[in-house]
Amino acid sequence: MNQEQCMHSKLERREAGDSFEWYCPTCDGIVTVNPSFEEGLKPARERQDAFFVHDYENGVEFHKTEEAAAEAAQGYLDAAGDDAADYGWDEATYNICYGKVIAKADCVEEMTAPEGSDFDKIQLFELVKR
Repeated sequence: MNQEQCMHSKLERREAGDSFEWYCPTCDGIVTVNPSFEEGLKPARERQDAFFVHDYENGVEFHKTEEAAAEAAQGYLDAAGDDAADYGWDEATYNICYGKVIAKADCVEEMTAPEGSDFDKIQLFELVKR
């Protein structure tokens, strides 16, 4: 199988001098990956999205530290409390939460789409453990 046809689903990190490269045993090739894939492999303290907060009005937000996520969640709970003084507690208040991101969908490969395609590029997404 050649590199253009391969989905590169089993990448291996290999040392290459002072840096490293990604090797695909399926097509026996060296693969360039999306920078966000490598970002996902960093220790949690170095990533921008290691923690999350969810609020029913704002959806999901990502934070670098647990403290920042906890502070944001508390702020949303305080705002819900302010609203409760006028309207009563909203049932959605139970959905305010924060926590650690375990895995997140991320683009692990990006390639130019074949000629004649409706798209400029083809992307492969996987759930990447954090």
